[in-house]
This record gives sequence, structure tokens and C-alpha cells, in this order.
Amino acid sequence: AIELLRSGGRLPRTAPSRRVPMSESEAPLPEELDGETEGNEMTEAVLVAFILAIAAGTFLRFVETQVVPLIREKCVILDVPPYTLSVFLSGLFISMAVDLSAAENVNNASRAAVVFQAAVDAMENVSPVFIILVLLPPLLYESAAKMNYHIWSRIRTQALILAFPGVLVQLAIVGVILRHLVAYLDAREAWDWNLSFMLASILTATDPVAVVATLHQLGAPEMLSDVIDGESLLNDGSAYVMFLIFKYNVDQIASGGEPHSFATGLGFFLRLAVGGALLGWVVFRATIACLTFIERDWRAEAGVLLIAVYACFALAELVAEVSGVLAVVTFGLFMAKRGNYTFSPDAAAVIEPFMSVLAHLAESLIFFIAGSVVWASLYTERAPASWALAPLLYVILYVVRAVAIFGFFPVLARTGYLPTPGQGVAMVHAGLRGAVGLALALLVSQDQKVAPRDRQVVTYAVAGVTTLTLLVNSPTMRLVYDALKLYPANQHRRVVVAQAISWLEGPAMEDIKLELLPPPGASDTRSGPLDLIDVAQQTFTQRHGDVVYALADWDAVLCMIPNFDGTVLLPNDRLGIPQGARSYVFADTVMQVAAGTPYSKRAAKEAKAEAKAEAKAKERERSLPPGLGRQSSRNPESYSQAERREIVAELFGILKTIYEDQHHAKQLDGEALAVCVEAVGVGTDTATSKTTPSGNLVDAAFAAEIAALQQQLAPVRPRWRRLARRVPLVGDEIVALLKFRRSFQTVEVLSAFIRAHEKLAVIAARNPRRHVLASQSIAAVTKEAVKTLQSHRVQFSALTSLQINVLTARAAVEMKRERCLELVRDGQLTSADYEQLEAAFTRSLFDLDAVRYSVTAAARLRRRIRMATGTTIMEEVE
Repeated sequence: AIELLRSGGRLPRTAPSRRVPMSESEAPLPEELDGETEGNEMTEAVLVAFILAIAAGTFLRFVETQVVPLIREKCVILDVPPYTLSVFLSGLFISMAVDLSAAENVNNASRAAVVFQAAVDAMENVSPVFIILVLLPPLLYESAAKMNYHIWSRIRTQALILAFPGVLVQLAIVGVILRHLVAYLDAREAWDWNLSFMLASILTATDPVAVVATLHQLGAPEMLSDVIDGESLLNDGSAYVMFLIFKYNVDQIASGGEPHSFATGLGFFLRLAVGGALLGWVVFRATIACLTFIERDWRAEAGVLLIAVYACFALAELVAEVSGVLAVVTFGLFMAKRGNYTFSPDAAAVIEPFMSVLAHLAESLIFFIAGSVVWASLYTERAPASWALAPLLYVILYVVRAVAIFGFFPVLARTGYLPTPGQGVAMVHAGLRGAVGLALALLVSQDQKVAPRDRQVVTYAVAGVTTLTLLVNSPTMRLVYDALKLYPANQHRRVVVAQAISWLEGPAMEDIKLELLPPPGASDTRSGPLDLIDVAQQTFTQRHGDVVYALADWDAVLCMIPNFDGTVLLPNDRLGIPQGARSYVFADTVMQVAAGTPYSKRAAKEAKAEAKAEAKAKERERSLPPGLGRQSSRNPESYSQAERREIVAELFGILKTIYEDQHHAKQLDGEALAVCVEAVGVGTDTATSKTTPSGNLVDAAFAAEIAALQQQLAPVRPRWRRLARRVPLVGDEIVALLKFRRSFQTVEVLSAFIRAHEKLAVIAARNPRRHVLASQSIAAVTKEAVKTLQSHRVQFSALTSLQINVLTARAAVEMKRERCLELVRDGQLTSADYEQLEAAFTRSLFDLDAVRYSVTAAARLRRRIRMATGTTIMEEVE
């Protein structure tokens, strides 16, 4: 890689490792080598490789979770390829593109091309120690630690039978077949027995992550997924032990040593397996002892766990010379039993997602690197005769797994949960190959004691079988599960689900409406753009509804909230959610409400109404509740300047927390939150500044806050925007889109500001000191914000109408999701039911959040207004 960076060209390919030895005359002199330059160039290559892998994984995850659901709404497809397969193929195709591009531009490669080529070389020559010691432990621990230990205690005998006797049966059959199959396809007399069984041990390691995720989405009982997952964990451990035995034999024969006999091999197996399990238990006890002395410090607790995971694997492999895979799996299972409950609540909330992210990154890197290594192997030595090896092995492994599972079925039926033939078929179909098998294949690909041709056969076979299982088994698991009809629909559950959905769409939605909108009987707040004063007065005095959400049209909002009417319970205990359970942001009702908002020929009427509203506001200030307009009878002058600053700092701290709560409740997005927090910061700086007069310190602080907010929301008219209007065809659309986004942010920020200061006034009224000093200031800035929003609504009434409806729908979706969680806590819906419903909520929130960035939103509204008014110019945007 360093030579490639220096030369700007391409190193010749002579082996999969592509490490080209130099003769003595070609070797650079010591003075020509710059250690610092070498280190920097290698760091560049590794960093680019890491960024490539993570960027590819992040993009594919976005496509899988955000883009594919939109496509599936338009056309019917079986399922998307699993994430791991997508990452594997991206590694292969990126390496292919870089290599082929470098081959065409050997002499004139750019600096960027050289760096990318070095990054690809770094991935293809990655150290096996990095794969085994760095990437594998968190992946194994995360799978083991999330097991339901109660179910595991019931099915562990079944998992042990499948993972040890079952693996030995599969190993024997596949090893014998491989010896003759590879010889036939590769035109040899016979393949070495140890190589055959080494490859067979790699291929028997299963990784059903994608299938288990699919079963979880389908609402399959936890027992079925845990049997598959538990068998896979022990399967990985036993396959890894067998791999070490036969790899030792291969290395010994290549170096002229003595391989294992049956007796020594059996002893080696027992030492690795039993020793690994014992070491995992010892590390578990040590971890528990350390965690016992740590209380409410998630950083220390997370550090102890991370050290334990890596130390467990490293001690097993490097010190005790036992199975690191079984050690980490045992450690993870004991943590699932008791260790996870040793963490303090704060630490538990952090550690679980942290370990999930770490395992996700490790899995992404393993599959991405594997794709790059497979491409290097195929590109270096093309062997069309052996390409049939992977498809044939896929069929053979499928049949052999079925023989092993159904061969032990009489024994499995006497232990743990009683399995059915349908569950056996599901277990056979769930036999995917994944991260552990690829990691072991990468280990072989870098072993110089194995012949280059044999390394290529192992790498291609493992990668090909892994790709086929991910490409065939995972997407079709849904069809297999539905066809087997393992779990008939429960009549009692059907009634309970129907009652839960009826409550969710009836009383729950009425409660949500009352929380957001004024009670029945209120005046129609949508009669004109100047009703904000009336709405504010009503919400302040009745403590009911929200000053901004009250302006929404509930019929339009309902179009943007998922509706689960018609949801039924299907066989296999899965919910059948109707197609209409999604958001229709641009539904006819929504657009008609926005387009029907008056916006033309209103200047005189608005001026008169605004003057009238201003006169009314002074009278209504007197009727506002404490903290929103009237001062207390106590004298504010009795407080010192230090006390004033302390109280203002407390209030702004509370205000920031209220904004963050709104963000969590989907009432405020991240960009708008940043504007509000910046305004809070300006107010805090004003309060703590020594130049601020002490007499009006509180007023000055809140005035600075609202001024900073208005300054950030002030319309910006840069020169390039005027030039953009002159662009043919799309100029007006660009300007309309920019103004649409600016208007959306203005409405959202002002809504959050008003809502937050209403709540702050209520909080301040509970404390005499805060009430005396800040009540009038809070009321003043709240009124100023209402007037600013009112002015914006006068200027952009159609835009504001649409945006308020969208914001109200976003808050209502989040509240409806909370009602679903209440049903789960009450036992009326299961966690699997909630995950199915939650997908509709997530889709709706994504649609509602995407409105502000939609290229077509402004254009659609313009067309609607033209249709409603017959005008050709949208005054909202002009």
C-alpha cells in the first residue's frame, strides 16, 4: 500500500494477499525510508477504508429503512436483501470499481485514486488478528446477552444437542463430500482430509441474525427465535473449536510437524470447549464483583463491560489457549441471566444501545472486508471450473442440516419445548451463514502455510454459500413462515386485539384531540388569520388545548395520522394492518383546507382587525392567569442583583429543558430546537452580563431572548436568490421552496416558543420569588411571540395553515404512539404487535418531517391555490 502511494501506480497482482517481495537490489536504502511518512500514509489508507465501510453501511441502512418502504407501497416485492448481504456486495463492488479503474489508469492516477486503491489494498490484506480479536467479541457478546435466559434455560439442552452432536454429524457428511467434490471440480485426484474438514467446520457455523429479525417482525413467539439463536451461538463455538483442530493439522503438515491423532484431537477439543466455558464463567464473576462497587456511573460501568468482553476473548485465545468464542458466549449468557440487572438504571439505558451499535459496526466491517477479500481472490485467480462449488455446497448444506435436525428430532422432542415438524422446517431454513464463517475464512485467506489455490477455494466457497443463504433464505423466510402456519390465530387474542384497536381509534383519539385543540363549543379559530389573540386567551384561561395546535383543522390532521381501523389478527399471531394505515400529507382534504384559507384582497380588513385586536389585548391582559400578565403585590425591588441573576438563570435552564422535552415529543425538530436554544443562550448571557442594569435585568434578559429569536427568523434575501429567479423553468420553484422552508421553520419556532413560555409561566407561578420577578416579563415576550406569529399568518396564511396542520399531526402521531405503549403495558397488545404498529408511526413521522424538505410541497400548494382561486400568481410566495 505504501509503495502504491509513493509510485502513484498499481502493484502487480500475483497472489490474493498481493504482498510482492522485493529483491535485495530493489529494496530501498534505509535513508530513503521515512518512518513518519510511512505511518501517515498507512494511517490514511486505513482511515479511508474504515470510512468507506461505515459510509456504505450507513447508506444501505438508510435505503433499507427509509427508501424501500416507499417502493413497497408502489409495487409488491418479496422482501429486501438483508443488510449484511448488501454490505458484503458493496464491499465487493467498491473493490471491483477501484481495481478496474486503477488498471485503466496505471500511469496517470490521481492522488484520490491512489488513496482509494491503498484503502482497498488495506482491506484485502487486513490482519486476521484484527478480525478475530477486535471485531468478533462484541458481535458474539451482543447476541448472547440479549437472550431471554428463562427461555434459554428451557431450550439449552436442545441447543447443546444441535450444536455438538448435530455439528459433528454435519461436519462428517460435508467433509467427506467436500473431499471428492473439490477434487472433481478442481481436476485433482483428491483433496486433503484436513482441508476438507477445516472448510466443513467453517460452513457449519450459522448466523441467523437476518432470519431472527424477520421472525421478530412477523410476531413469531420468542421461543422459536431463541431456539434458532441459541443453537447458532453454541454452533459457532463448536464449529470454531473444530476449525482450530483441523487448521492446526493443516499447518503442522505444511511445516513438517505432527498433526493431532484421534486421542490428542479429542483432548484438544475438550480443553478448548470446557476451558472456554469455564473461563467465561470466571470473567462473569469478576465483572459482577467490579460492578457491585460502582453506583450510578455509566461511564465506569460501560468501561468495565467493554474490558470484560475483550479481555475474555483475549485471555482465552492468547493466554489460556481455549476457545475464545465459547468463552464470550458463556460470559454473555450469564450476563443475560443476572449481569444485565447489575447495572444501575442510568448505565443500563446507555450500555444496551452502545453494545448494539458496537456490534453493528463490527458486523458491517466484517462483511465489507469479506466482500473486498472475495473480489481480490476472484480477480487474482479466475477459475471458472470451481464456480459451481458454491451453488452445489448451498444445496448440500441445506439437505445435511435437514438430516441433522430431523435425525435428532426424537431426542429434541423429549427435552425443552416440544418442537413440531413445522418448527423443524423453520430451523432448517434459518441456517444462514454469516460473520463467524467469514471471519474464519479471512483467517485462512491470510495463512501462508495454506497453498494459494486452497486459500482461494476456501474463501470462494464460504463467501458464495454465505451470499446464497442471505440472498435466498432470508428474503423467503416470511413466505415459509406464513406457509407453515405454525401458530393458529387465537380467538381470545383476536377479541382482545379488536378491543384494543377500537379504543385506540375511539376514546384515545378523542383524548388526543382534547389535549391539542380547545374543547367543543369554542369559536372557530380558522375563520381568519387574526384569531390568535382569542385562541391565546382561551388556552390561558381554560388551561385546555394549545395556542397553536388550536388553529389546526382536525379533519386535515386526521388524514396525516395512521388509522388502524380494520386491523385483524392473522394466523401465526401476526397483525393484519390495512393498507390505509399511513400518512397522506398531500391528501385532498389537507390541501383543500390550506388552499381555502383567505389570502387575497384583505389588506384593509386586516389592518382594521389588527387595530381592534390590539385594543382587545390590553383588556385581556388583566384576565390572564398569574404569571401571564399581572404583577404580584409584592415589591420586586426587595431582591438583590445576585438573586435576580440566579432566578433568571434558573428560569432559562427550565426553558431549555422544556424545549428538549418538546423535541423528544416530536413538537420541535432539531433545526428549530437549535434556534430556540441559541435564543435561550442570548438571554442567559444578557442576564449574567455586568453591563445589564440591575433594575430591569429580568426584562432585559427575556427581551434579548425574543429579539435573538426574531433576528434568526428574519427573512434573508441574498443576491443569489434574486439571480435564482431568472433560471428558466425552475427559478420560481427554487425560490418558492426556500420560502416554504423558511416559513415552516418560523411557524415551528414561534409555536414552540409560545408553548414553552406558557409552561414556564405556570412553573414560575408556583414559586413566589420567580413569580414576583418574572411573571410580567414572561407575559410580555409571550404576547410578542403571539403577535409575530399572527403577523406571519396574515402574510402567509395558506402556508401557515398547511404547516400548523402538519405540526399538529406530528404531535398527534407521537401521542398516539404513547397510547399504543399503554396498551402494551396493560397486556392488551404484545411487544410484537407494537413493533408492527410502530412501523406505521415511524413511516408517518418520516413523511411529516420530510414535508419541509420536499421539493414538490410548495409546488403542490401553488397548484391547489390556483385551482381554488383561479389566479396565476401565488401571493403567498410572491
